[in-house]
Amino acid sequence: MKAFSTAFIIILVVSVFNSCYYDNEEFLYGGGAACTDTISSYSGSLKSIIDSKCVACHNNPGAADNFSTYDGVSGRRDAIICRVVDKGNSCNMPVMPPSNDLTECEIQSFKLWQQNGFRE
Repeated sequence: MKAFSTAFIIILVVSVFNSCYYDNEEFLYGGGAACTDTISSYSGSLKSIIDSKCVACHNNPGAADNFSTYDGVSGRRDAIICRVVDKGNSCNMPVMPPSNDLTECEIQSFKLWQQNGFRE
């Protein structure tokens, strides 16, 4: 009877751990959804990203880090590209946003904005 109980417990434990398996599509297949944008502008795609991920901290009216307007973002574009796209490597600065929760498509929007001449 003891052998049966031990075998039952082992099967139960294995079943529980096996049923908790979690597939992460981005990890398994890489990159998640395909980014279809080929052109990026501040008003076209970046403003919504910046409003949701940056403005909560970078919104000081009259300050250099006021990201609530195109002029504020454009004035800091080199630092933004370094910290968002290059993850701070090329400017020896911390990655932004600190939560590092931008998707690959959002980062691609910043790259395209740079490649397209930082268009408004």
